[in-house]
Amino acid sequence: DFGRAIYKSNGWALSNGFQQTVVNTEAVDGTKSIRMVTPANSVSGGYMDTGFAGQRTVYWRWYAKWSPNYIWSPGATKHNEILVDGQLPDGVFNFVANQGFRTPVIVFVNNPTIWFTQNMNILSQFNVNQWYCLEARITLNTGASSTDGYIQMWIDGVQRMERPNVNVENSHANPMMNGFFLASYWNCDASENCSAPAYQHPEMYRYMDNLVGSTQPIGCLGAASPPTAPSSLTIN
Repeated sequence: DFGRAIYKSNGWALSNGFQQTVVNTEAVDGTKSIRMVTPANSVSGGYMDTGFAGQRTVYWRWYAKWSPNYIWSPGATKHNEILVDGQLPDGVFNFVANQGFRTPVIVFVNNPTIWFTQNMNILSQFNVNQWYCLEARITLNTGASSTDGYIQMWIDGVQRMERPNVNVENSHANPMMNGFFLASYWNCDASENCSAPAYQHPEMYRYMDNLVGSTQPIGCLGAASPPTAPSSLTIN
């Protein structure tokens, strides 16, 4: 029942309702998870999204697992997006993997040169058939050319990215985030022949579980929240 509003969730809209399903064969907590499908030799199995009141800073945490037969796109395997001003494709993609690599990056959709990679405790790659606890903190810059944004990333409770004083997006005068977007996009570069062998793949899945969005750090299940920056320090 994706569309039902419950607690603080406004419910989810599905682009292809028959493709995004709840299954009881995979779960990280409880008995069920969301299964995002990428059909065989297809670039997308659709998406689902939900809205919330505009925020400059958003933390969101989720668990993800890729099916044993999952193949990363030679172009870009997109994951989750936080929508900016409620518009597609304006948003910040979290944990995109590009050029066939399984390493996570965060990128602004409208300007791929705004690209943030791991800069501490580097995770070499995501493995298939393994659950990961993923969390991103996005603070948007206050203006299109401002550099007062902030990006952080945690994987399995370990901080992998610390990017203060950055320009996160450059399309809005006063950008606000107001939506979560789950995608199963598996990109084929438009300049390439999408029927080429490199772009052929089986039907494959990404499982999602325990998604939480907040204005404060969340942390993994059963663990302390990610530490916040110290304040009110005194130097002796």
